Amino acid sequence: MVADPRREYAGTRNQAKRVIFCPSSGYKYTMVLPSTAHLASTMESAVCRSAVPPFFQVMRRAVPGDLDSVVRVLDLAFAPSRFESNLVQALAVNGRNIQHWLLEKDRELIAYICYSLAYRGGDLIGWHLAPVAVHPEWQRKGYGSQLIRNTLAESPICGSPVFVLGDPAYYSRFGFSPVREPRCPYDPMNRHFMALHYSGHESFIIGYESEFNQVQGSAPTRIATLDDER
Repeated sequence: MVADPRREYAGTRNQAKRVIFCPSSGYKYTMVLPSTAHLASTMESAVCRSAVPPFFQVMRRAVPGDLDSVVRVLDLAFAPSRFESNLVQALAVNGRNIQHWLLEKDRELIAYICYSLAYRGGDLIGWHLAPVAVHPEWQRKGYGSQLIRNTLAESPICGSPVFVLGDPAYYSRFGFSPVREPRCPYDPMNRHFMALHYSGHESFIIGYESEFNQVQGSAPTRIATLDDER
């Protein structure tokens, strides 16, 4: 891969994100790097915890060739449910407008996230975050949180209304808040339905892509409830 000279750096005192654009493929790769001063302590700490240093991680957009690997991770993360993998396959095969990303370590897929369109009647009003999954071997290490936080800052998701059906205690850390309206068809009391960057108060039932009601495997209420910190 020949990296474009245009590179972005952002992060905290102890780490930075390096975004590299590949002209030949059109893909943008996000690498999480420690600062030079923090490198030694990061390595030592990672070895002591038997954890993975953050600079071996790469976040990138999913492409059609990734689908088989994505299905495997979804099936492992949500076992015994197959709803999530069937849903993503149906959305991809039917050409729906989805925004989805992978988190890889040493070219191994460890986490996946997908956003699909949200509707009010026939009008687009934002995105649904569903599903998000972390390979069982890499859960409870913060990779799911990292993927959610980073993709919420990516175009076209950044600044747009995003809706999620999940654990309020988990998703509130990313800025999601419970909403009474719109109503979620999979959570009639909206007990676990949340929104980000949404301030509307009109009463209506939010719409999903038709695949949410058509695929087989389990109930849609399991969507996006996986907590990689559990």
